[in-house]
Amino acid sequence: MKKNPLIGYLPLIFVSVVTMMPLFFLLSTSLKSWLETQAVPPTLIPRHIVWENYPEVFRKLPFARYIFNTLIIAIGQVGGNLISCALVAWGFARYPGRWNNIIFAILLSTMMLPGQITAIPIFAMFVKLGFYNTYFPLIFPAWLGTNAFSVFLMKQFFQKIPKDLLDAARMDGASEWQVFFLIAVPLCKPILWTLAVFNLIWSWNDYFKPLIYLNDERLYPVSLGLTYFNQASQDAAFGTQWQLLMAATLITILPVMILFFFAQRSFINSVMSSSLKG
Repeated sequence: MKKNPLIGYLPLIFVSVVTMMPLFFLLSTSLKSWLETQAVPPTLIPRHIVWENYPEVFRKLPFARYIFNTLIIAIGQVGGNLISCALVAWGFARYPGRWNNIIFAILLSTMMLPGQITAIPIFAMFVKLGFYNTYFPLIFPAWLGTNAFSVFLMKQFFQKIPKDLLDAARMDGASEWQVFFLIAVPLCKPILWTLAVFNLIWSWNDYFKPLIYLNDERLYPVSLGLTYFNQASQDAAFGTQWQLLMAATLITILPVMILFFFAQRSFINSVMSSSLKG
């Protein structure tokens, strides 16, 4: 008896529905009136869709400013991580030295060190340098090649590039910088796309560092702005305006969701094609 192929998809469909339920409830609540958010039992589908909740979010607080601030921080961090970590990984992969393995092991060991342990001395250093309440402490460390995860993944990709290909470029007169930027980096586009998406998500969702270094509301990213919005949306008569809070939350996560939706197919296909060629 031939097995129905749809049966194999039933567990995937079930898990997908369960996974999407919180997001659906978030969207549903963001389109309700305040009275409907207080209904018991809660309604899953709004009786009356209230689109006005979304413009109200931008009237309550400068949410567009928060998104713009987040983009500045995210672009600075992603660009710094990709450039600096690629250079560090290239050095580990193609310039063997006496202490390379030891230094690389020390670098990887920093992944086991929680960021909260080094937060106080780093904070004190930036305060003494006069960079408190600026974006410098959030962006500058990303340009120092300290992301061990990114360095590790890039190093593995750089080591897979045939040495003969690099030597041929050098024999044709290419400098070391040309070999790196014109040959090695283009061949590692799959991992660069992957790390760009990961780093952007990490930067977009980062709450701890902006909380420590930023004190001016005009500099807040969406992670802090959402917390501030939760306080601002409190109403003396009605309590928390859940419909506005859910609308603000959806606005916060929507850019990352859109990016991941469009980027995942690109870097997955790139990884598959590169593995087949190798």
